[in-house]
Amino acid sequence: MTEKEIAQIHCKTFEELRNTSAEGQEFWYARDLQIALEYSSWDKFEKVISRAMNACTNSGQTVENHFSQVVKMVDIGSGAKRELEDIKLSRYACYLIVQNGDPSKPVIAIGQTYFAIQTRRQELADDKIFKSLKENEKRLFLRNEMREHNKLLVETAQKAGVETNLDFAVFQNHGYKGLYGGLDAKDIHNLKGLKKSQHILDNMGSTELAANLFRATQTEEKLRRENIQGKIKANKTHYEVGKKVRKTIQELGGIMPEALPTPDEDLKKLENRVKSSQKKLSNHTEQDLKLTYSKTDEVTGEAAGEAAGEVTEQVTEQAKRLLKCMSDKEMKIIEIMSELRLKHRPTLVYDYIQPSLKLGLIELTQPDSLTSPTQSYRITEKGKKLLKEIER
Repeated sequence: MTEKEIAQIHCKTFEELRNTSAEGQEFWYARDLQIALEYSSWDKFEKVISRAMNACTNSGQTVENHFSQVVKMVDIGSGAKRELEDIKLSRYACYLIVQNGDPSKPVIAIGQTYFAIQTRRQELADDKIFKSLKENEKRLFLRNEMREHNKLLVETAQKAGVETNLDFAVFQNHGYKGLYGGLDAKDIHNLKGLKKSQHILDNMGSTELAANLFRATQTEEKLRRENIQGKIKANKTHYEVGKKVRKTIQELGGIMPEALPTPDEDLKKLENRVKSSQKKLSNHTEQDLKLTYSKTDEVTGEAAGEAAGEVTEQVTEQAKRLLKCMSDKEMKIIEIMSELRLKHRPTLVYDYIQPSLKLGLIELTQPDSLTSPTQSYRITEKGKKLLKEIER
């Protein structure tokens, strides 16, 4: 049996093991996944689950939302049944389990690719803002995500030994070759019929951009997680990740990226066309933030302890993680994402930054220039007081 056929069987198995609750929520049973991932004993698999739960906590998620203890009745022969403890797993929980599984098992590598892609797809599908966007708006959103994650990829690749601009061009080409079946950036550029001044990422549809975004995020994570050193190994890693993404797309019946249509409008032109509307939105947001700041009360004297206690009650776990991460530093969004190991920018904005801004725990370093490229965030005095309460 070929490697491709084995991967197809495993991906099919992961889908076949998927259950749906009465509320329409998908889930997997841990004992089913144990067998699919070729763990011989429940005790060994429980250790993997424990590591995944810790990773869930560290990511700012509530463990109970993804790992739910249940008791099932199972047949033991002759019509008799007995109780058996099990765990209901969300797709994200499955993703964390395969990320913390035995890397020497080929099925773990297949599972990592499968659940990572499916989790990212579900993340985008569940994002109300993303769902409401039209195709060109999705392209703009994903292109901006790609820019931010490419910055992270550059930083991580440099630590691995990809140092010069030429090194990075070669490194990027390895990723493209893996994802595009051997085509490098120049080949893709020619295939799309672009002018010399046009960039291939500016001339991709949302589906193609999403595949490239996934390639970039997974490569960055693998380089960092496995502490890969040397540009040859880094290039090989980028190629292998791109190839795995391509293989999974194929196994799920998707269209290969090089066969996807090229949009009619270059994103550079599109960005220029919507710039004026973005300025209006920025002005509106600025007024909203100023209103928020004007309503934030100063806390002094004896009231400080009481206020800190009240805020502690209503502050989210994500906001607490943000305060611990920032401490006394001024940080840009890309730096916060890297520190918290978040890959989805809207998750950071909506779950971490906005609630913290509303509570007056953090503030902008340049509140009068929201769109400044040097814009950063810092903890307020109120946030520092709360951080002390949290760390007691």
